[in-house]
Amino acid sequence: MSPRVRMSVARWLPSSPAHGKTKSRRSSSAVRPTLLVIAVTVIAVLLVAVVFGGAGRWTLSGGGDTSWVSAGARVVINAVSGQQRDGDDPVAAAVEPRNDRLLGGLLSPDFDDSSCLSRYRAGLYRRQSPHAVSPHLVASLRRYESIHRRCGPGTSAYERAVERLRSPPPSNTSDAECRRKAVLVVSLHGAYSERIKDLYYEHGAAGGESVSVFQPTHLDRQRSGEQLHNQKALAEMMLLSFSDVVVTSAASTFGYVGHGLAGLRPWVLMSPLDKKVPDPPCRLAATIEPCFHNPPNYDCRTRAKGDTGKIVRHIRHCEDFENGVQLVD
Repeated sequence: MSPRVRMSVARWLPSSPAHGKTKSRRSSSAVRPTLLVIAVTVIAVLLVAVVFGGAGRWTLSGGGDTSWVSAGARVVINAVSGQQRDGDDPVAAAVEPRNDRLLGGLLSPDFDDSSCLSRYRAGLYRRQSPHAVSPHLVASLRRYESIHRRCGPGTSAYERAVERLRSPPPSNTSDAECRRKAVLVVSLHGAYSERIKDLYYEHGAAGGESVSVFQPTHLDRQRSGEQLHNQKALAEMMLLSFSDVVVTSAASTFGYVGHGLAGLRPWVLMSPLDKKVPDPPCRLAATIEPCFHNPPNYDCRTRAKGDTGKIVRHIRHCEDFENGVQLVD
C-alpha cells in the first residue's frame, strides 16, 4: 500500500485509546478540511437546484416541505464550525419540531381547526421559544377552558344565569320602609334645599321612602371669571349626570349638561308667563338635547331673515326658551 493511500485510510479510521490525546487531536483537525469540502459541495448542489428548478418551487406557499434544506445547512455549518460535541448526532440536533400547532402546550388538543382556526395558525407566525412553557400557566389555561365549556355562551348554565338576571327573585326586592331616595339640589341659593328638607320632614314621602336632601354649594351669585367657582360648577354638573330623574328649571345650563350626560329626558319647570304659573307648570321634555339660545335667524334659500325653528326638519323651537332651537327626533 502506498504512503498516500495509507494516509487517506488513517484519516477515516477511529483513533485508538492507546494512542492518547495527541492522535485524537490530529484526527479531529484532519476531519475539518474534508467537512469543508462537503459543505461547499452541498451548497453548490442547492444553488444549482434553485437556479434550474425555479424559485417558486422552494417557497412555503407552494406547498413544498423545505425544512430538510434548512436542517442540512445547519448540519454542515455546525460540523464545520466544530460546535457538535463528541458522540452527538448532528442531524438529530439540528432538526427542530416543525409547525408546533399547540405552541408548546399553550393550546389544548381538545380544540380542533373547526372550533378555532386562528389558534392553530398562530404557530406559523410564532418564533420557536427556547424556554419551556410554565406548567402553572398551562394548568390555568386548561381550567379556564374547562369552565368555559360548561358555563360559556351557548350552554344551559349560561342561559339559566341570563334568565335569572332578567327576572330577579322576589327576595331581591326591598320593602318600602327600607328604600331610600337622595335628592341633589344644584343652585346658587340654599333656600330651595332647606325648603325641600322641611317639606319631607313635616309630611314624609307618599310611598314611605326615606328622603335625604343634599346641596354641595350655594355661592349666592355667579362668579364665571373665577377658576374655583368654575371647578365647583363642573363638579355639580357631573353629579347631576348620575341622577335617575332630573328636574330642572327653564333655560338652565346646569340642567342641559347634567341631563345630557345622563342621557335622560328632564322634567322642566316652565317659566311664568305674565307673572302667571303656566299650566301645566312642569312637563317632560321631548328630547335630551340642550337648547341653543341664540341661533342665527337667516334663511339661506330665500336669502332673508327667517324662522330657524321651521327651516330644517329635525330642528324646532325649545319648550323652555321660545327663541332658542334644539334637535328633535
